[in-house]
Amino acid sequence: MAELCFRFGAPNAYARVDEGQVLTLGLSNALLAGPGEERWPLPGRGEIERHDDFLIWRGERGMCGVAAVPVGDRNIEGVTEQLYTTILTLTDGLVLHRFWNFIPQINQPVGELDRYMCFCTGRARAFSNPTNPFTGEELPPASAVGTHGDHLCVVFVAGPESLTPVENPLQVPAYEYPPKYGPRSPSFARAGVIDATRTLLISGTASIRGSESLHPGDFESQARTALENIQAVSEAAGCPEWLAGGGTHRSTVRVYVKDAGARLQHAAWFERHLPVGIEQINFIQADICRAELLLELEACAVPHEQGE
Repeated sequence: MAELCFRFGAPNAYARVDEGQVLTLGLSNALLAGPGEERWPLPGRGEIERHDDFLIWRGERGMCGVAAVPVGDRNIEGVTEQLYTTILTLTDGLVLHRFWNFIPQINQPVGELDRYMCFCTGRARAFSNPTNPFTGEELPPASAVGTHGDHLCVVFVAGPESLTPVENPLQVPAYEYPPKYGPRSPSFARAGVIDATRTLLISGTASIRGSESLHPGDFESQARTALENIQAVSEAAGCPEWLAGGGTHRSTVRVYVKDAGARLQHAAWFERHLPVGIEQINFIQADICRAELLLELEACAVPHEQGE
């Protein structure tokens, strides 16, 4: 069966095809707790091909792509724009459902900006291309965290099914952030529901209200705020029960933690506070897009018949 696989704790980042049409992204982010691997089934039969920097799975019912590109001395803004321009070309006629981004040295200064701001600028430039423009109302869910080494890693999934973007009433939409967070706002929705498959995809979610970071230096308060945001956006999507697991849906959560030294304490806190029905939780070391943020969560809920 074709699958998309995230594998954490690799010595170096890589994108490759494993046996049985498994499109695998290996990441150098350390595994702190959990199984260390996530697998997403891809719908139906398909073929694997290479297109520019991407390994692509192309099927009758969708498309998935993974890329692990060394940045070197190049401007990360330009590398990002090129990757996202390629994605828009490849997925013409499909609906983009989800992005994952892993940015090397995400908080590293670049003049008056940092690497995350440069990444956001490159992505926004690709999305605002006049031949294929994207507006805020069309943006899919996404996440972007730091990674080690020199590779910018990007994953996307797309399909023919419509996606309803969802915003969090407790937060300003990311694509409307004020200029203090960079010359171009982050280009993603807080969540999205794939209508035909009843799948809920929640973007990277941190301790932010409005557009401001809350509780600097306080892990537990940041964690509570992030969980409240997850709850609020799932309620805005009209399906908070899907994330609870054990019912119609199977749910998974990924927790990115900045401080690897307190991993057991952090994992224990989340195991006490996350819904007991969640099927899989991975705790991953990663720097977060703002230096004052200590953690970020992302989640998905897939109907049992889709996830088996």
